Amino acid sequence: MAQRSNHTTTAANIPGAVMNAVLLPGKLNIVHGNTQSLCARKFGKLDELKLTLQNPKISIACFTESWLTENIRDNCISIPGYSMLRNDRGYSRGGGIIVYFRTNLRCTKLFCTELTSNAQDKTECLALDINVNNEKVLLLVIYNPPDNDCSRFLADRMCELSDSYENIVVIGDLNTDLLQPSRKRNNLTSVFESFSLTCLGDEPTYFHNTGCSQLDLFVTNIRSKVRRFDQVSFSGLSQHDLIFATLEFEVTRSQPNQTFRDYVNFNAQAVAQAVLSVPWNEFYGLSDIDELTNFFNFHIKRIHDLHIPLRVVHANRRINPWFNVVVRRAIVERELAYREWLRSPSHLKELKRQHYKTLRNRANLVICRAKRAYFERYFDDHVDTKNLWSRVRSLGVTGKVSAQDCNFDPDEVNDVFLSNCTTVQPPYRHTDNAGAYSDSFGFSTIAPWQVTNAAWESKSNAVGSDGIPIKFLKILLPLIVEHITFLFNKIITTATFPDTWKQIIVLPIKKKTHLNTLTSLRPISILCALSKIFEKLIEQQISAFLREYNLLSEHQAGFQKGQSVKSAVLKVADDIGRSLDKNGIGVLLLLDFSKAFDTGSHHTLCRKLRTQFSFSTEAVRLVESYLSKRMQAVLCGQRLSRSAEVCSGIPQ
Repeated sequence: MAQRSNHTTTAANIPGAVMNAVLLPGKLNIVHGNTQSLCARKFGKLDELKLTLQNPKISIACFTESWLTENIRDNCISIPGYSMLRNDRGYSRGGGIIVYFRTNLRCTKLFCTELTSNAQDKTECLALDINVNNEKVLLLVIYNPPDNDCSRFLADRMCELSDSYENIVVIGDLNTDLLQPSRKRNNLTSVFESFSLTCLGDEPTYFHNTGCSQLDLFVTNIRSKVRRFDQVSFSGLSQHDLIFATLEFEVTRSQPNQTFRDYVNFNAQAVAQAVLSVPWNEFYGLSDIDELTNFFNFHIKRIHDLHIPLRVVHANRRINPWFNVVVRRAIVERELAYREWLRSPSHLKELKRQHYKTLRNRANLVICRAKRAYFERYFDDHVDTKNLWSRVRSLGVTGKVSAQDCNFDPDEVNDVFLSNCTTVQPPYRHTDNAGAYSDSFGFSTIAPWQVTNAAWESKSNAVGSDGIPIKFLKILLPLIVEHITFLFNKIITTATFPDTWKQIIVLPIKKKTHLNTLTSLRPISILCALSKIFEKLIEQQISAFLREYNLLSEHQAGFQKGQSVKSAVLKVADDIGRSLDKNGIGVLLLLDFSKAFDTGSHHTLCRKLRTQFSFSTEAVRLVESYLSKRMQAVLCGQRLSRSAEVCSGIPQ
């Protein structure tokens, strides 16, 4: 499977095929190219680059003249399987360096130049420390603007770092032609000689209308450890050749394999037999809610782990799903025409160049059409809102919504979340005083068909602290719906919410991607699957009661079916317009209650449910049992905080 994928990748473009043939597997393979704007042609260059970097042999890919700005997010230019470091030119357009390195490599940024328009030396540099099997390699990625002499900068950096590193590699576009005599060339070669640096290759790397130059250099002090070196043209990127080398350092190959539970290919008969063999008579003999819940969770989790196979697959996601045979043919024809132009005699040079430009423009047009057709299908009218935003996020045009972004200590994050809670208040004292309405509200028992509908309405696949995925419950639903119904009705009749379902895992999500403070995090609670189904059923009963007696304001737009922010905005705009039409003055007062969901008092909520909304004593007891003694732990990446009690608010 992996070999098939590799063949497809290298066949997609000539540069990928050449590098796949030259580079050695299991070694440190470094590539450099000049992109002349990484995001040009509506990210067309980046798309072709992704295809090339799918080659598993490439360890580090360095690119100069990225032309990136702070407005371009990292996730817009990320490549699967790689981490990245970038150094954008901040003072003007152009320049910039970006380095992609395999996620299994230990690569650390030492420094990067932060230039201003007043700087005399305009050399741009990104210095990396690479640890390969306990051997350190210094990698200096340099972009030197055309009118700048980088020899002094390079000499200073080598004086600072050469004593700390035995293995040094300098790579980049130094804009100093080693094929033509000049003062810049003499200065640069003098620095190379002073620090025993050897430049690999002596062929031109940049081709233009009137000739060629050797501007892109791969320089190192460990020539004896260089196993392979070569270059290849990549007209889809720029008129600079890619230069690449294999260094004699053993690199542990990354493990692209992924594990997942296969909910499609499993032994359904064995699962059904396992469910039927559970001693359900013992389940119905239990009276304590927590014992019932623990019994159910234990047996369902055991069946899940035993009968749903854990499979391992090779990560083989298509980088550019719009890439088809027509696009591949157009790219190959363009690359062949480019090589034909470079090798043609002088009297045919201009004719071959025009032919190449025609095929280049045709390839760009074919790529644009293929991408447009794919995205028109990808975002068709039949995609629901949730899947639509999921697909938008998959393109990298929005910020990542992931707890992996949180690099804080999980205990510190949990403390901040809990600091928003109000002080602990005494339990609500239940009374029999009648509320404002003659018919008090009480929770009704639930029928199996209601459980089934609520389960299928639950779309989130997040797994709570019980470890039971809701997709597995849906598979077992015909066999266990009666048992779930019994458990739910027991909770309602005893007005007791299970303590197991009160154990919440909280994911801290950034409110705004550019903020990196503890106070800018939003807590997202991951609840148990059965808890979410039960809450949906309870919410339906409460909502029906509120609608029947019109207990909510007709002007409340939030948390009401058929209402939204648009409803509120239209109402406000209409009221202001009416006031102005009557020659009046419109005054708008906006209030923002900070941490409203976190600071809500459980005692006050229960009291209002009883006195203002006419909830029965048993109904209030169940709500109070649901809210009280909830425990939460924060998950940051793979780190889980200690559990702590939540004294106020409701799960978000």
